[in-house]
Amino acid sequence: MGRGVISYSIIFISGIYTSKFLSVFNIAPEPTTLIATSSIMLLASLFHKKHYLKFIAMTHVTLFVLGVSAYNLQGISLENELITNREKVISYAAEGLKRFVSDPEEHSILCALTLGVKKEIPEHIKESYSNAGVMHVLALSGLHIGIIYLILSSILFPLNCSFKLRRYKTFIILTIICIYAFLTGGAPSIIRASITIMIYSLSTILCRKSNKWSKIALCALTMGILYPKDITTIGAQLSFAAIIGILGIFPTIEENEKIILSKIKCNKAIKSIVKRILDIIGISISCQIATLPLTLFYFGGYAHYFIIANLIAIPLTTAILYILIAAILTMPINFINGYLCTSLSYVIRLMNSLVEYLS
Repeated sequence: MGRGVISYSIIFISGIYTSKFLSVFNIAPEPTTLIATSSIMLLASLFHKKHYLKFIAMTHVTLFVLGVSAYNLQGISLENELITNREKVISYAAEGLKRFVSDPEEHSILCALTLGVKKEIPEHIKESYSNAGVMHVLALSGLHIGIIYLILSSILFPLNCSFKLRRYKTFIILTIICIYAFLTGGAPSIIRASITIMIYSLSTILCRKSNKWSKIALCALTMGILYPKDITTIGAQLSFAAIIGILGIFPTIEENEKIILSKIKCNKAIKSIVKRILDIIGISISCQIATLPLTLFYFGGYAHYFIIANLIAIPLTTAILYILIAAILTMPINFINGYLCTSLSYVIRLMNSLVEYLS
């Protein structure tokens, strides 16, 4: 994968946005006519394959026309139609989470973070999270899928010893993420994150020479083909802005982290923990910087302490999910499990208190 994928993605998505712009004026080009036109142009471009510039120009125009037509097509429904008893599964899982936290408020936060169920959260807590600018941590999103991916990668770390085992590791992680996406209802943000991780992971294994920007471009192109209307939403724009922030800004922050870590005199285990904490903070800052222009454009402002609130809420959300996984794995060992459950309650309570203070 190279620059071709990037240019194809930009042209195709530009067609989708053009169609959306035209729909404001009630102009909706006939999809079948556009598809027929683009098919003829694509065939014509094949005859000009020896003339590189003509071939590239005609291919790009064809992709643009296909993008315009894609917006007016139905696309794949983002609703989860495969699991008819999803509500029963969610209800059963929510009941099971009471095994780890008994307090109703803490249980409601845990259900929101893991299952996307927010109906049990008290209004005053919702208001606090909204005012602090961290309401997104209570809604299942790419953030949660990313954290789950990191947790699974950590658990399956022993499989990194060979390329063949790494492929098995990737397959296991992607399978779990797909199942989780369906079980939680297939929300657009979850599907978006799942597809992004799937393409990014598979392209890393299958195309080792591909660069990071080509991978993200392929993700955007795939989303544009499968869900043309979703790619134009604010949520999708913020998601891709956050990804661009992580890929573009975080490496610079990471370089500064290395300088800080080199000055810390301690053993490798403590350095590793400090690095993980700094990585979480660095990724959070990268996302905030990248999404700030869109936040200001669409919402006209932002919560006064939203950067501080996110720097607190995101690491604590990560800690909650890590502790929960550990608690599930240690259920047969009562004394360890009891300690983890107590820690889980404490971290949830701490996050609620800090967010309420910053709101």
